[in-house]
Amino acid sequence: MEKRDREAIRSDSNASLTTEGLLGNRYVSISRGFKGTVIQPGGEIPSKPSLLLTLKDSMHFFDKTLDCLQQGKNAVDDKAQAPTEPTPKSQP
Repeated sequence: MEKRDREAIRSDSNASLTTEGLLGNRYVSISRGFKGTVIQPGGEIPSKPSLLLTLKDSMHFFDKTLDCLQQGKNAVDDKAQAPTEPTPKSQP
């Protein structure tokens, strides 16, 4: 880390894993804190869980969603094609 940036990272800062675009490189993004103490060399800051989904994870999610939609469509098609019983005619 550059010497000029050391005082910008404080104990109330947070780190998270971020991606440049959809398929870009991953890097650590630091959200700057303002009230905490300055982190000394070798110190640590808390990390936030990453909301990042990899492309593989996204594809798996969409595959599962499409499977569910297809199953629902098939169930509706099956009901639409099932023979219906004639409704009894009312007598006058």
